[in-house]
Amino acid sequence: MKQLRLLFVFCLLPSLVFAQDELQIVKPEGCYCSILMPNLPKRTINTDSTGGVQATISFWTMYGNNKLYGLEMCVYDAGYNFADTKELLAQRDNFCTSTKSEMQSTSFTKQDGYSGIDFTSKGATNNFYSRILIVDKRVYILFVAQPTDATKSPDVDRFLNSFNTLR
Repeated sequence: MKQLRLLFVFCLLPSLVFAQDELQIVKPEGCYCSILMPNLPKRTINTDSTGGVQATISFWTMYGNNKLYGLEMCVYDAGYNFADTKELLAQRDNFCTSTKSEMQSTSFTKQDGYSGIDFTSKGATNNFYSRILIVDKRVYILFVAQPTDATKSPDVDRFLNSFNTLR
């Protein structure tokens, strides 16, 4: 009987730990991309002129089951030029600073031929799973925040890998 109970708990565990979301393809307004999210995200727009560089930042967020999905697009003034690797590292560091999280792992990546960086960071209450991509002088930051006590959901990789540019 004890083994049967253990088997029953083991079979239920994945659905309890992962709390997966029904992800669907969405095309956030003004984003030039499609991505998998639980629903159409909400958008906020800001401008930033740090260091004399003007940028328009659009930010989309959507809550899932015990997770927050986020997508940020930073568009610089036409005359601004940056080195991809340097920009990826700066954006990663800025993300960790703004979320008050500590870097856990990082690696460079390519997605559909675009330069990128994957990283995980840990804050006081959340783990962040993130990818930054540079597409045609636009910087995209994708992330999922989950409580620190939650096991990484398979939705995280599905979300990060679903990013697709619309040209």
